[in-house]
Amino acid sequence: MLRKLITGALASLFAAGVLGTASEESVLEEGELISARTVGRERINHLEPDSIKAVSDWLGFFDRYWDKRLTTGLRSRNAGDR
Repeated sequence: MLRKLITGALASLFAAGVLGTASEESVLEEGELISARTVGRERINHLEPDSIKAVSDWLGFFDRYWDKRLTTGLRSRNAGDR
């Protein structure tokens, strides 16, 4: 699994310039989803898997909630069509 990536390589994955990527990096860093360190002229970004898992778990709650609500709504609608 990819755990660290230099800013330029990260930018190339998303067809973004390094300057455009820097603003997104700062948001991710503020959210503690990545940490970064500078080595020479390169900025190396590290994923913070525990923080990413926490976000995934939080989003999973809403995913399950809406799956249940939509499934119930579709069943109700389909029962009314009979």
